[in-house]
Amino acid sequence: EDEFTPGSKEEFEVEWRDIGDITSILIGHNGVLADEGWFIRTVNVTVPTTGARYTFDCQRWLARDRGDRKLVVEFTPTAVQDFGSLVPHHVTVTTADVEDAGTECDILLKVFGENGASEQITLSSKKGSRFTRA
Repeated sequence: EDEFTPGSKEEFEVEWRDIGDITSILIGHNGVLADEGWFIRTVNVTVPTTGARYTFDCQRWLARDRGDRKLVVEFTPTAVQDFGSLVPHHVTVTTADVEDAGTECDILLKVFGENGASEQITLSSKKGSRFTRA
């Protein structure tokens, strides 16, 4: 199955220094052509040291030919859940289940916290493919 296809959820193991409570994320892609859009539904970031899961309800196009035409957008958490124990550090990105929602572009992510920011990373699936419709 292809990565970032409409309705798919992709999970990533990422490492960065402790940035404290997460205050926002910056997510986007490197597509420059009009047909390289991506409709992102949600991003969840789970932090093992605090047992917190941050949910970012994105619900928008990142595309040159749709919406506000932005390819990179900053989001603040819409919900924070406290699990009270250490959990694996996962990032789950859900592509919306609408026509042409997928993308073959590299997906970029940077996470911001009260103590600083992570490095910008490129999300890459274990499946080795891109965020496209199967």
